[in-house]
Amino acid sequence: MVEKKRFLKNAGRALKKMKKVHFCDKELFRILSKDNLQRLEKEFSVKIYVKKGKTSADFLIKGKNAVHEHIAYEILEAIASGFDFDTAILLKDENFIFKKVPLKSYASSSRLEVVKGRIIGSKGKSKRVIEKLTECDLCLCDNHVSLIGKAEHVEVACKAIQSLIRGAKHANVFKFLEKERAHLKELDQEDIRLSLK
Repeated sequence: MVEKKRFLKNAGRALKKMKKVHFCDKELFRILSKDNLQRLEKEFSVKIYVKKGKTSADFLIKGKNAVHEHIAYEILEAIASGFDFDTAILLKDENFIFKKVPLKSYASSSRLEVVKGRIIGSKGKSKRVIEKLTECDLCLCDNHVSLIGKAEHVEVACKAIQSLIRGAKHANVFKFLEKERAHLKELDQEDIRLSLK
């Protein structure tokens, strides 16, 4: 009886620590399909427990390494934001970050579709150019733009996206990205030199 009470108390504490990831039904399918959870568990030596709700899922990630737990959670959030597993797993590299930008912070609800259209561009051209010039992966899901890439690259991509939201001409944003690309390449070369020392 005492053991059962202790177990229930510990389980209650664990449930309070669960991190919540909001999803659409299709997103949950993407997270839980193709053995993604098992792949994450194996990759980071963690155990992932899932409690499903109607519009969200709670994930409890347990492991011996808190950093691995955090990365596994970030990868789940990236998958819920529309990235495939192979892109999301890039986050295991300490140089890569995941950033989620809520479009409602920059535009009213009535302008969200226009803003998304500006970010994507005609036949996806704007999105492809941003991805190519910043070497970031970009995903639009619901009312968020999510990015995966090196920290400096993600910041440049965010500036470009914010400019498009504010109504800047695509040509001007692409010129800005071309200029920043040279600077990002210098930073990458510097990182390589430092890692070789």
